[in-house]
Parts: sequence; structure tokens; C-alpha cells
Amino acid sequence: ASDLVKRDLFSLFNPFAVVTTDGADLRQTAIFKRTLTPYWNETFELAIKDSSTIQIQVFDQRKFRRHDQGF
Repeated sequence: ASDLVKRDLFSLFNPFAVVTTDGADLRQTAIFKRTLTPYWNETFELAIKDSSTIQIQVFDQRKFRRHDQGF
């Protein structure tokens, strides 16, 4: 991810990504500490079909725990 929007005035984010396939198969990346430009170099094996939907969401670790809010 790049150029994530800083929403908190006093601290940087601890971003991580959640990958969902067809709303069920859930995978999570590692958490990067204090950055707005995380670079994930991770591999996931996903069972997908031609009709599958893949969703990637980026969250802040602290806000995800408290408010379930992403970027």
C-alpha cells in the first residue's frame, strides 16, 4: 500500500491487510509498525474460481481492535 491517509494527529498507523475470498476464506498479513507505506511481500494460497470475488482491506491494528475501522 502507499499514501495511506493519516487519520490520527499524534501517531502513525500499524497497518495490516485482510484478504477475503468469496466472503469466507480469510487471510491476514503481518503488521507493519508506524508507517503509511507498508510493503507486504507475502504469499497466500487461495482456492478461487472464475466467479470468485477477492477483497483486500487495509486496517490499522489499534483502530481495528477498538472500532473495527479501516483506512
